[in-house]
Amino acid sequence: MPKPAPRPDLQRAVDRANGAIRQFWMGLAGGQPLTRSEWEYHDALVAQWNAAMIARDDALRRAETQDEPVPAV
Repeated sequence: MPKPAPRPDLQRAVDRANGAIRQFWMGLAGGQPLTRSEWEYHDALVAQWNAAMIARDDALRRAETQDEPVPAV
């Protein structure tokens, strides 16, 4: 049975979070160490990405298990 495709809305959330992290790194001055507030902002972006990944993966798992037959008791 083919695997279900990820929900587009959840994949877009993952992509947006990933883009925000990329923008963060591109916007930094090269060679300068990060400040505490920059690290905190980065950590918040990574937390958003992690939450989006978990939501997407949970939805995929739920979709996969809906099509599987229930094992015999």
